[in-house]
Amino acid sequence: MTSGRYRSLLIEGGGTGYLKSAGQELKRLGWREGELSQRPKNDPAKLALAARLRQETTLALPWIATRLKMGTWKSLHAKLPWRRTA
Repeated sequence: MTSGRYRSLLIEGGGTGYLKSAGQELKRLGWREGELSQRPKNDPAKLALAARLRQETTLALPWIATRLKMGTWKSLHAKLPWRRTA
C-alpha cells in the first residue's frame, strides 16, 4: 500500500513528466508498461530510466520506484548511479 502523501501524487497525476519521458523510453526499448513488473528491479535500463526521471522531473523517488516496479524507494536510491564513487 502506498503512503498517503505519495498516493495523492499517483491519484492526482503528478507524473506528467513521467508520461512523456518514460513513455518515450519504454517505446525506444520496445517494452510495454506491463513488462516493468516482469523485469528485474536492478535492470540496467530501468535504473537508467529512474535516474533520468529523477534528473529531468520533480517526481519523488517513492513515486518512481512504485511506477517502475523497482521495490522500495530506499533500495532504488542506493542503486542509482550518482551514489557510485569511482
